[in-house]
Amino acid sequence: MDSSRQAQGLLAYLERHGCETALVASRRRILFVHSAARCGPLTNPQTARPLLEDEVSFIEDTIGTAVADSYILRVDTTTGRLQPLDGSALAPAVIAQLNGSPQLRAIGIRVTDAGQMHSTIEGTDELDRELGIDTAGVAFNLNTSGSRPVHYAAMPYEAIDVLLGALAMNHEDVFVDLGCGKGRVLCRAAQWPIRRAIGVECEPALAACCARNLATMRGRRADTQVLCGRIEEVGIDDGTVYLTYGPFPADVLAAALAAIERSLRNRPRCARWIVAGADPTTLASLLEHSSMVKRVEWQQAIVIHLAG
Repeated sequence: MDSSRQAQGLLAYLERHGCETALVASRRRILFVHSAARCGPLTNPQTARPLLEDEVSFIEDTIGTAVADSYILRVDTTTGRLQPLDGSALAPAVIAQLNGSPQLRAIGIRVTDAGQMHSTIEGTDELDRELGIDTAGVAFNLNTSGSRPVHYAAMPYEAIDVLLGALAMNHEDVFVDLGCGKGRVLCRAAQWPIRRAIGVECEPALAACCARNLATMRGRRADTQVLCGRIEEVGIDDGTVYLTYGPFPADVLAAALAAIERSLRNRPRCARWIVAGADPTTLASLLEHSSMVKRVEWQQAIVIHLAG
């Protein structure tokens, strides 16, 4: 069976069990799999790409193996909680196995007795060290401002480099990362010969990390700035390339589009909005009401061309 047919079968299986995001595990391997309804091929959020054929085969083997060390767990992306597909409690042996996993330890995740994933924004990454920054680690329900909790996980460097290469920005471009986190993409973009790289982050702890990273990064070729605040509250009137990365809810995507459109009305120009990791169905429903969207294409992510 080819990879695409396998993926469709797995997509149907996970959706029957109400899984938008699942953790698929055995003693040998762990994958986080995103399979939101009608989103097309299964994707691995850790690499932001469709699953490879061997990964699809691994999941099929796990589904079909009735042994204690292979299982699929539903991931609540809002709370970071894990739960078996049948709704039962997470077995102590499974929790112990997860906490003993080098893969989860590498990204700073620990699972409590209640199945809650706990994490920090601390971590290590070899490419971070080369760049002189610290953007590793993951976080669930981070909230130091008293507003909506946010989650943090950086885009893999490989995906960043492929995306920035496809965008081919030049000295006239201003890159704006909406939800920049600790600033990995922002620092990488600032190594391109562009006019400016701006980050927007609503979580003060992440914005502070981003500011430190911008101060210590090596190989800078562009001016940089980080703004702490909600997308709708900050001024982004000179951006030409905007990025949102992650499974943002519909209201956040709507706020991002509204802010970009307001910016284009204030200073008419052409701009590109790069959307990676969002539900295409949700995004499509937002775009159909915009008069500024000129075309949508795929360049390693969804690229929306707008003009005001």
